[in-house]
Amino acid sequence: DILAVMTAATLWAEFAGPALAFIPCFNGQIRLVVIVAFISLHIGIALTLNIGFFPIVSIISLIVFLPGLFWDKLFSRLAIPSRTGLKIYYDGECNFCWKIVSLMRTFLLVPGVRTYPAQNDALANEIFQNNNSWVVMDHNGTTHIGFPAFIYVLRSSPLFWPVGMLLCIPPIPWAGNRLYRLTAEHREVFSQLTAFLSFRPLKIGLPVWAQALAVLFLAFIIYWNIALVQPVSVAPQVRWIGPIFRIYQNWALFAPYPLRDDGWYVIPGKLRNGQEIDVYQDGEQVNWAKPEHVATTYDNNRWRKYMMNIWKKKFYPQRLYYGKYLCREWNSNVQDGQQLETFDIYFVLETTLPNFQKPELERVRLWSHYCFAPK
Repeated sequence: DILAVMTAATLWAEFAGPALAFIPCFNGQIRLVVIVAFISLHIGIALTLNIGFFPIVSIISLIVFLPGLFWDKLFSRLAIPSRTGLKIYYDGECNFCWKIVSLMRTFLLVPGVRTYPAQNDALANEIFQNNNSWVVMDHNGTTHIGFPAFIYVLRSSPLFWPVGMLLCIPPIPWAGNRLYRLTAEHREVFSQLTAFLSFRPLKIGLPVWAQALAVLFLAFIIYWNIALVQPVSVAPQVRWIGPIFRIYQNWALFAPYPLRDDGWYVIPGKLRNGQEIDVYQDGEQVNWAKPEHVATTYDNNRWRKYMMNIWKKKFYPQRLYYGKYLCREWNSNVQDGQQLETFDIYFVLETTLPNFQKPELERVRLWSHYCFAPK
């Protein structure tokens, strides 16, 4: 049974995954396996359940935890000849120039790019002195200056090459050259834009106090979750830590008391000409049978969330506004006689029972609405 296998795999992934992620040896390789397993888990969820953007958001958040070896391998594949061997020469006496080049080297992610002061290379220095411009040398030894050099660096980036292509469209190069000349001739003015950026030594890893704090927070989160399912409670002396640092984590969607309410909407309404329709199904005949795919009865995830909220008692006041919305939307697009006069909002409740038992359906009337003042 494929569902039994998927259930067991999900339980083992959620149980073993977090523990494996903290193994000190072969951490990169094991973490990569764990991340791939969790991404596969969320792909499986997306293929079998309709829960909105949850799988997509979860997969994107997991990308942050991919180990360095993954990115090293990825960029080694991106290091094609046209992107490697790039050398950038800047004015070594210009702190502003150094900062701009450093920012480009960091964020454009050009593989293997190297930066040097132009004064350290005879050819680059000659070009720099004659043109008052930085110098970009590609893998063939061809030199580029000014705004075209900036375009070349962008086109060498595995991420920003589309921007480089767009900047080649006239009259952008003409405007770019004018802007570059303006910047080069007024460096002292533009340098104020980077004055707040200061160089500091590169430190890999966290200081001891930060690692100790992470361990304490992790222990607190485990303690907090145990207290949710065991006959213990979080001590008042430390309970304040959770709300202040936003680490009072819990996930009540599936356990210990998962939601059992399911169902679909039927909104029988009456037009001024006496015709009875289902307002929720765009005027079709009223049908109380369960739709083949209930999820498709909602226009999108936001509507699904909204409709499931107004089913709850605490959102009772919202039913009035939803009723007004239905009146307004229907009556603004019909002729006289076909105007919506009254309707009732029903939720056909289907309670999920264990062991695949068939539930009894219950028609729950949530709201009765008059689009016009009763006579």
